Amino acid sequence: GGGSGCGGGGGGVGRSNDNTDDLFQSTSVMVDFYSRTISSLLFLHLECCGVKLSFHDNEEEEKNGGTVVNTTNENDDRLKEVVNCIGIGIGIINSIRSINTGQTGIPKDLVRKYKINMNDINDPRPIIDGQNDDGKAAIQGAVREMALLAKEYLYHARLHQGVIPGGDARSSLLAVVSALRYLERLEKLDFDIFHESLRDVENVESLNGRLWRLGSMFYLWRAWLTGVF
Repeated sequence: GGGSGCGGGGGGVGRSNDNTDDLFQSTSVMVDFYSRTISSLLFLHLECCGVKLSFHDNEEEEKNGGTVVNTTNENDDRLKEVVNCIGIGIGIINSIRSINTGQTGIPKDLVRKYKINMNDINDPRPIIDGQNDDGKAAIQGAVREMALLAKEYLYHARLHQGVIPGGDARSSLLAVVSALRYLERLEKLDFDIFHESLRDVENVESLNGRLWRLGSMFYLWRAWLTGVF
């Protein structure tokens, strides 16, 4: 697994292919991928908001006529750690959510560990209908392990969020709010990714889907107002 040190698309029910080529080879590969992609994008967002992280020593305090927030090297390291944790956590949650759209977001090492039949992801209707308890338990086990790993990263970021500058910089990281909210619901449902109330989250036409989005707007507004996620 890839323990914390913090250093889409389509498909859907009824797909018939059993292609596992697009899976992460392992949990640690998944963590590294999201550190290099989502976390990197979050660093770019911070820079666009005027937060200059010193990946290299640089004494410049102003850039293109605009004031740039300079952090100390120690704060840089702490902020980079927190942002990296946010990026990894969001990435893992997105991988979990992709399962409900027919995608195979579970790394190969967990597929092997829990003896997951990929057909149960491609076509989860027997699980949803209560006719495949073994398949449900296998996927549930992998989702639980992924979710607890995401929780480790996201809760580390939440605990140390005080190092994040206020204003636009903090607002640029608010995607973490939706990830935390989804994680909390997933835990309450015992990591049953095919539970109706989780499937409805992805359905913009359903009442539950619309209520979820309204709730997300409220939580985002609260985090923006208080500066705490």
